Amino acid sequence: MKSQILKKVKQHQNVLTIKSVVPLTEEEKNQILELFNKKTERKIDRVVTLIDPRLICGVSAKSDSFGFEYSGRKLINEMLREIEA
Repeated sequence: MKSQILKKVKQHQNVLTIKSVVPLTEEEKNQILELFNKKTERKIDRVVTLIDPRLICGVSAKSDSFGFEYSGRKLINEMLREIEA
């Protein structure tokens, strides 16, 4: 039982998923990773990038524990909530 638990812990990686509307350069990915590491004080083992046109513009970055989004979609949703209030 203990060996199975240790095996699962070793397999667990802290993955950062970055979504953007357009492909990111290596420099942009590294800047986002650096900022994320600084803000969360967590070590990221692997970075996955995805294209998500629903963002309209900007980026979304999420790990298992933390996440942030700065996108056109988020800004529009915030404006809609203000209008509806």
